[in-house]
Amino acid sequence: MTLNDFKEFLIELNTSEEFGFDGQISIGAINEDKEKSILVRSLKKGSITDKLWIGMPRTYSTLPISLLLHCSKDYNTTEIMSNKIFDYFLNNMYTSQITNIKDFNVFHINLISDNVDLGRDSHNIWERVIELEIYYN
Repeated sequence: MTLNDFKEFLIELNTSEEFGFDGQISIGAINEDKEKSILVRSLKKGSITDKLWIGMPRTYSTLPISLLLHCSKDYNTTEIMSNKIFDYFLNNMYTSQITNIKDFNVFHINLISDNVDLGRDSHNIWERVIELEIYYN
């Protein structure tokens, strides 16, 4: 699975009004000309694990991801949107609602961090980050 596969998954979720985010979802750098954007980045510190849980496939891969939400000059708006995204992954960590991303079977999501407030950027836009790890085969 690639970052682009996950980005396309987020775009599909957003289109289905799971999030209702009216901004840009991209990989790479934040476009500071856009007030609302979600940046999908590779998370270098993902956990390397040999643990197997009951019911977990013996062969699997992980995709550690950082989601940077660059949302609004209004703190409350940013927090609400970030909470929607965080809660979606929290509520679907162990369920089969997320079954496929592209051609990959997703069977677990590990939330590495909480919904972290990063403060404001140089344009006074509030930012938050969510770190997660996708387990798939």
